[in-house]
Amino acid sequence: MENPEPRLTLDDVLGLRYLDQWEWSPDGRFIVFIWDDGLAHDLWLADPGNGPPGAVRRVSSAKRAVTGFSWRPGRNRPLELAYVQDGEVWLAVEESPTPDGPPPGFASRPLLSAKAKHSSPAWSPDGRRLGYVYDEGLWVHDPDSARTRELAVPGRLRMGFGGASAAFAWSPEAGTYIAFDFTDESKTTQAAVVDPDAGDSGRVVWRSVGKDGATFIHWLDPTTAVYAVPRDGHLTSSSLP
Repeated sequence: MENPEPRLTLDDVLGLRYLDQWEWSPDGRFIVFIWDDGLAHDLWLADPGNGPPGAVRRVSSAKRAVTGFSWRPGRNRPLELAYVQDGEVWLAVEESPTPDGPPPGFASRPLLSAKAKHSSPAWSPDGRRLGYVYDEGLWVHDPDSARTRELAVPGRLRMGFGGASAAFAWSPEAGTYIAFDFTDESKTTQAAVVDPDAGDSGRVVWRSVGKDGATFIHWLDPTTAVYAVPRDGHLTSSSLP
């Protein structure tokens, strides 16, 4: 009698673990990553320069999942990391080192809380503003003044733009503009660029029009955006002031 083939058990499924999004810190000292332990997606930190390779620390304490994170650019301040935990935006700040003490850790606190889920946190290249999606709208938060505002965009943001968690893209260098895909009144995917500093709600400086739509807008340089036209798959560019 032949031995039965091994069966996949529930414990096998729940025990699956894998590495998700990961990124080096701006100063190259740390690696932060999302780790799925089979029950929750948490944020972990590795310090390759100190301790054994397996010495990692958990940053978040998610009940369900961390769905995205973004390092704050800049070298003249303690490291800061914004992340979305269970739909809320949190901020982890590097603690001050102590003489002859262990490597500094990170202290986390809620930054933005609300009933609707936040997603896609992304710092501007100059580190002054944190962009994020809230209730399918595009928002910008200034952590120094604690000012938060919604930008006037011509539709609802199309999630999943440019990657698993990205929904928009700051222009390189100064972060003068934000590019994003959105769904218009006719349910067509379009692309647009907004100037977040033009008034309280920003100003749309360019958008695609027409029934063919546009998608996957990205930056070629600080003032040139490229996007695809779904109908023919060609890439087209648009120059901004």
